[in-house]
Amino acid sequence: MKPLHLLVALSLCALVLNFNVDAQQTMVLTSLDNNIQNVDVSPDSNGQVQFTGTCDAVFSSTDPIQVELFVNSTIGDGMVTPYNFNLTTAEQSMNFTATVTIPTGTSSSLTPLITVFGFWTQNGNTRNVSESSAQVVVLEYYQVHLTCLEQEKVADGGGGQFMVTVANNGNCDDEYSAAVENKQDLEDQDIFISPIPDFEIAEGEDETLLINVLATDNADKGEYVLELEITSKGSNQAITDEIELTFVLDEESPDKDNGTPGFELNMLIFALMSLMFINKAGILTRKQ
Repeated sequence: MKPLHLLVALSLCALVLNFNVDAQQTMVLTSLDNNIQNVDVSPDSNGQVQFTGTCDAVFSSTDPIQVELFVNSTIGDGMVTPYNFNLTTAEQSMNFTATVTIPTGTSSSLTPLITVFGFWTQNGNTRNVSESSAQVVVLEYYQVHLTCLEQEKVADGGGGQFMVTVANNGNCDDEYSAAVENKQDLEDQDIFISPIPDFEIAEGEDETLLINVLATDNADKGEYVLELEITSKGSNQAITDEIELTFVLDEESPDKDNGTPGFELNMLIFALMSLMFINKAGILTRKQ
């Protein structure tokens, strides 16, 4: 073989060898079994979500590979188990679990992103592990809490008004309905409650609910207890809170026979109070 031909042949062999080496470069990759998982962040939960996955290696030599894996979350903290292990030509794969803790009360409008990443070392050389990512869906939960600074009201001219604070302690916007559980019993005793429309409250916010009460001329003096219940309409479960309000009639109602204002005037006042209550901006939102 002529020297020139020999040189060309050797050059071609070198190119082939280099191509084979490049094609067999060592690589370490991660993959997750699922790319989306739900998490419960209600007060009674631990807020944990787990992703299982596999770490695989492609070897270019028989030398073992040391791997370290970590997990990063845009919300919360996490860890990988096992996070430190070796891969060999005999065992080229390792299963792992990435556990992330999302803080209790996290808004359902947020979507945390988790990323499994890491480093691998072979013969003193360290490189990045191929990353894998997934999303966490924060489940909605519903809570409502009622408070009233003055749970006892003395009637003024046969009527009274309670101001009840309704707090949305859930992690999503919600709509509520209100009901006086013993409404019929009170009406049988000539105590009437103004209509209460459904209303909405944004997550983490509260609103003031006005409860208007009217006693007719026929109502007896004494104490009347209103059993107010607020129910979440967003949940498919019975999420409610209750509060008792005491309405006190400490003197006789006006007598129609002596010409003093009576039931008709009180009912007119009651109707006007109800209308103002329903249309009062910033207090309640009517259901569309």
